[in-house]
Amino acid sequence: MIKALIPVRAGSQRVKNKNIRSFAGSNLLEIKINQLKRIKEIEEIVVNSDSPEMLEVAEKNGVKAVKRDPYFASNDVPMNEVWRHLAETTDAEHIIYTNCTNPLVKDESYKKAIQT
Repeated sequence: MIKALIPVRAGSQRVKNKNIRSFAGSNLLEIKINQLKRIKEIEEIVVNSDSPEMLEVAEKNGVKAVKRDPYFASNDVPMNEVWRHLAETTDAEHIIYTNCTNPLVKDESYKKAIQT
């Protein structure tokens, strides 16, 4: 099973609420969700967040919303711990880890990565 994991958190430091801020008639999180829905090889899309607003965006767009423990959303925890936690709490054979702050990644890039 291939799952796409979109990790987002409320604590953006440089650009407040960047993941759900208005962008191109939508927001970065919705844009990424809709893009991943176009990739037929992806069986499930998971939004993992400490933010109720971002989890609501996930649910509104028909994807799985998983509440993240605040510890793993803090600036104090090393990213390797966050990645390990996300991998351990996402039940899938394969995980596509994708940031919504990369709106210019093309569908073909995801498809080629899956094929490889």
